[in-house]
Amino acid sequence: MSSQTHSRQVVVGYDASSPSEAALKWAARAAKKRDLPLLVLHAAERIQYTQDEGSGVWDKSRALADAKDVATGGAERVTASFPDVEVKTAGSLFTAKVALGEVSTNSSMMVLGTNGRGKAGSFLLGSTAYAIAGYARCPVVIVQDGSNELPGPDRPIVVGANGTPGSERAIETAIDAAHEWGSPSRS
Repeated sequence: MSSQTHSRQVVVGYDASSPSEAALKWAARAAKKRDLPLLVLHAAERIQYTQDEGSGVWDKSRALADAKDVATGGAERVTASFPDVEVKTAGSLFTAKVALGEVSTNSSMMVLGTNGRGKAGSFLLGSTAYAIAGYARCPVVIVQDGSNELPGPDRPIVVGANGTPGSERAIETAIDAAHEWGSPSRS
């Protein structure tokens, strides 16, 4: 994983699937609006268990280069449409949950598509989005395929709450975001 992180960045999980393309566009627009750098991250999901790294069955450096190439492809798409957004890339051999969770501690927002190329890609909410929504240490935005509109007066911010301390923080974050974006909030 690239060590280039920024304490205030927007992160997008990108795998070149249609849902991740929607997330990429949304994240670029959010980074531009917030005047923050965008980190495009691709997780190759080659290392799921400790023994996977040293198995010798696959070329670690080639797999990491391939992951970085996917992220670079996403970054190039952003730069073409948003030349004034600072874009960084990162590739990881870990699972998306681990790779995205790691960078979430130094990020202001994480953006994901509803599903990607994972094993559960046909579900309404993909396994990565589901895992990160509960694991990330920053707000997570899950973008539906084909949607790229930012929150605003006609696009509310929706938050789920169940009375736990975590959901209380989620409500506070949603209210702050609603003020920032000029959007109504709903729970």
